[in-house]
Formats: sequence, structure tokens, C-alpha cells
Amino acid sequence: MHLAVSSRHPFDSSKWGRVWNFLVETRFLQKDLIVEPLEASELLVVHSESYLNSIKSSEKVAHIIEVQAVALLPISLVQQKLLYPFRK
Repeated sequence: MHLAVSSRHPFDSSKWGRVWNFLVETRFLQKDLIVEPLEASELLVVHSESYLNSIKSSEKVAHIIEVQAVALLPISLVQQKLLYPFRK
């Protein structure tokens, strides 16, 4: 499932996925040669504990990314479709 919120914000966060798909489909890149990054795990090195706790709320994430529609989504979906890819 694609979280289609990019049209409501000036920064299109899904554009790099579309670029990657285009490059693979047109065979400019070979999918099996791409190294997928690991998920960031040491977030406390760069973020405070209170900030990390605050993004367990869809409303707070919506405020941070400036897309108010995200506040209406369950936090599990926000985690899976938005925050997890950010950690990659």
C-alpha cells in the first residue's frame, strides 16, 4: 500500500522510489546489484528520547511533516509506511 500524501506537501517524498522503479524497468540499473540499507537503530545518538516518544502519535508526525491528513491515520500505518522508510 502506498501512502499517497506527497501531493499535499511541497516535497514529494515518493519521487525517489519512482525514479528507482523507472531505472530498474528501463534496465539502467540491475535490481540484484542494489544494496538495500539497514534500518537505523541508534536513533538516540541524534534524537532525544522525548522526540522519539512523541512520534508514536499520528498527530505529532502529521505536525512534523506538515501533512495534517496523516493525523487521521492509525499510528501502525504511519509507522509502517512513513517512519520505517525514513529510518532506512
